[in-house]
Amino acid sequence: MLQRGRDGGEFDLGPALSWQVAAVIALSHATGEEVRAGRVSAADATAALHSGLLRLLAP
Repeated sequence: MLQRGRDGGEFDLGPALSWQVAAVIALSHATGEEVRAGRVSAADATAALHSGLLRLLAP
């Protein structure tokens, strides 16, 4: 998915693909941890993850 987004100009080509993969995984894990710890609701975490991924990958 990330490679297709990069190829289509939807995602930033600056960072290495491997870095983007690692960053997406890390942000996803952090989101899950916040929900499990009860610091944020699942709905709010989903919205924050979506927003964060768009900012992380934007060209």
